[in-house]
Amino acid sequence: MSFFPTPPVYWGIDANEKATHVAQVRKLRKGWEVVSLKTFSPCEPVNPLDMGVVVSSLPSRETLVRTCELQIKREKDLNAALTFQLEPQLPYSADNAIIQSQTIEKKVDGTLLTAFAVRKDHLKIHLEALNKKGIEPEKTTSTPYALAALTTLFPQTLYPQFLVYEGEEEVSCILVERGKLLAARAFDHKRDLGREIQKTILSFSSAYKTKEFETILLIGKQSSLIQEATGKMVLFPSTSTLFLSQEELTRYGLAIGIALAADGIDFRQKEFAYPHQWRRIKKPLIACVALSILLVGSLCAFGQIALTHQKKSVEHAYLSLLKTEGKEAKIPYDYHSTLSALEKEVRARPNTHPLLPNVPKVRELLTWLSTKQAIEIESLHYTMVKRPDFSRKNERYKVKVDLEFSSKDNSSASAFHDLLVSPCKFVDSEEEVQWSAGKGKYRTSFYLKDKTRYSE
Repeated sequence: MSFFPTPPVYWGIDANEKATHVAQVRKLRKGWEVVSLKTFSPCEPVNPLDMGVVVSSLPSRETLVRTCELQIKREKDLNAALTFQLEPQLPYSADNAIIQSQTIEKKVDGTLLTAFAVRKDHLKIHLEALNKKGIEPEKTTSTPYALAALTTLFPQTLYPQFLVYEGEEEVSCILVERGKLLAARAFDHKRDLGREIQKTILSFSSAYKTKEFETILLIGKQSSLIQEATGKMVLFPSTSTLFLSQEELTRYGLAIGIALAADGIDFRQKEFAYPHQWRRIKKPLIACVALSILLVGSLCAFGQIALTHQKKSVEHAYLSLLKTEGKEAKIPYDYHSTLSALEKEVRARPNTHPLLPNVPKVRELLTWLSTKQAIEIESLHYTMVKRPDFSRKNERYKVKVDLEFSSKDNSSASAFHDLLVSPCKFVDSEEEVQWSAGKGKYRTSFYLKDKTRYSE
């Protein structure tokens, strides 16, 4: 199992006295994917629901749904004023209610929203019943809101949608527009289905005179009865993206809608807040801490290796310096005192530079050239182009020779050229040797080798 599940997984729990339907839904970049659909009997324990958000739903009959318009636009102010605005419409005390809202439309002078309210004692009973089945929902929504979320999977239209859901304990009717819940009503199966739906249509049409709908979407089986009672066309919705059959949609439609509603209305607030906020991220947190420790350990190890390498480099440079200065290294090495003493000694040395160059003199150069019987010297220029003085103490002696000569044949001249570019005791082989020829004469420039001893 992955520490970081991608994409996120939601578990929708549709629990009632007859059965518990569970839908595992995964959120994708473009849409949703149903991973699994399961049904458990009332006495059967529900398998552990790991690595995902578990969502349950309160029945429609225990959820109060009202549409109201507030002359407020800021979300913070909306939440503060909603309880005060809704309190006169509640059949119970506002202190015994959990209130949530869904924004329908932002207007110029206010906000149109749908308010949801449930009694705290009903919510407590609902959570205790799920705990007996081994389920601890992280979020709890309402059936009308879950059915509205389910309609987002149906083909969308510009008109409102009237949906009838035949549940195992109640029949829920909702009016939805582009996934936003406008109104909801529920009744049990003992009542006349056709008559109750007809009353619901009249109620919704009275509250929303501009919201007209010609068809009824049914998640159930009694289509002919509803069509005969209302005179409207009854359609069975399809979810082409999820590839669900009508039987699967009838049985698991609410559970799927509950999973889709995970990021919306949540009644687990105040004293009913989910007590295990860290449970779902415990494994990712442990993995993150372990990786952090591993990273810190690796950085420490690499740092120690780099420090050891640097220490060896410093030690090598220290020993080389002592060897150059003719000093002996004492073990253990006392870098600070030894270098301090050596610095004082260097500073105490006289500030001098070599006055006598050790480069071949003109007489020595001519003697060397006279041994080359194959060439005849026409002209020779001996120039000291560089030398050290008090303003340039780091300078070196550099003598340049410009020579013009003639030769009996080209082979003798070539042999002399090869002598100049090859290592010898007179010519500095590290400097460039220039050579040119024309009208039987040859010209060359080269530098003499400097053997002067300099103080470092």
